[in-house]
Amino acid sequence: MWNNGREHTEPEEMWVRTDESGWITTATAGCGDGDARSRSCHVSHFWMSSSVFDIPYCENPHPNQHLDLYIPEENDPANINWDRMVVYIHGGAWRTGDRSQFRKLGQQFSQLGFPTCVIGYRLSPKIVDFSTDTPKFEKDAPALYHPAHLEDCARAIAWLWKRSGSYIHPDGSDSYRGPKRFYLVGHSAGAHINGMLMFEPEHLERLGGRELFDAIAGVVDVEGIFDIPLLSRMYPSYNDFIYGAFTKDVKAWVDASPRFKSMRKLTEEEERTLNLKGGDGTHCLPPYLIVQSLEDELLSPDQAVQYFEHILKEGGVGAGRATLDTTSLQGSHSGVLRKRAFFDTVAAFVNGVDGSFSNGSR
Repeated sequence: MWNNGREHTEPEEMWVRTDESGWITTATAGCGDGDARSRSCHVSHFWMSSSVFDIPYCENPHPNQHLDLYIPEENDPANINWDRMVVYIHGGAWRTGDRSQFRKLGQQFSQLGFPTCVIGYRLSPKIVDFSTDTPKFEKDAPALYHPAHLEDCARAIAWLWKRSGSYIHPDGSDSYRGPKRFYLVGHSAGAHINGMLMFEPEHLERLGGRELFDAIAGVVDVEGIFDIPLLSRMYPSYNDFIYGAFTKDVKAWVDASPRFKSMRKLTEEEERTLNLKGGDGTHCLPPYLIVQSLEDELLSPDQAVQYFEHILKEGGVGAGRATLDTTSLQGSHSGVLRKRAFFDTVAAFVNGVDGSFSNGSR
């Protein structure tokens, strides 16, 4: 049903469990609390949730420049932490995927008590002929290259920071601007976007200054792409979507790879010999979790392992807060998103990091 522009889940959908397909789904009507809880994630409470779809985050938006919100609901809104939000950025090789495919995912996070957003962003068209320097795209579509994808995501995050309050606050109050802390969760190409947003702070700071960059409280990258030249070498068949999103210029691939960025200020010699692009020395990464299934059939774990090692060396003063997890998730490249362990892992990370704000350790 609809109320104040929100689509509400039905009452019997309050409790969450894992079904045979792997999705965390609702317990069936008629289950007692004990039965539902016994099958639930390792979280102490589950909320009702509502949703608001197709919100534009920029002027004259492209159809993909919209976002969807998923809002936990509770009889006592004081039980919800409205200062934080999970922001999901989907994958799809920078050319496929749609936020509507992740409505279950958004609902599950909101039912775990997290205000959640799923971002849509413009996609690169499919190349049908890349034998020449000027590729031909499907349906003669215009090219759309990096950094357009991550710039869209930056716009969406800025909109959430400035304007989402009236959508997600229980009374729709304009006095509540929006969440203060964002936890970015990216899958595959979405993880690449996360990495670039963190290692190139200017994309967020152009829209909200240093305060917006610092509002990113944590990052979770799942089955991520962080080194485009390595991706091309290991999987030459992927070059069609690499060319479509980053051109054929290998130097452009390096410049678009988080693994070749640094948060710390580098000397000219380091930039030249290490092929790294340094920061201004004043930024640091937030707590960072890199998660990789060793059963991923589309992506080598080398991407995650080498990126984690890179963060430890080049991530500035925040590098010590990075973690590599290759054991929590099992399954295929996209299948991990339909596993209970995915939601448990993200929830544990967000709750752990967010606790440091309440106890004053950050």
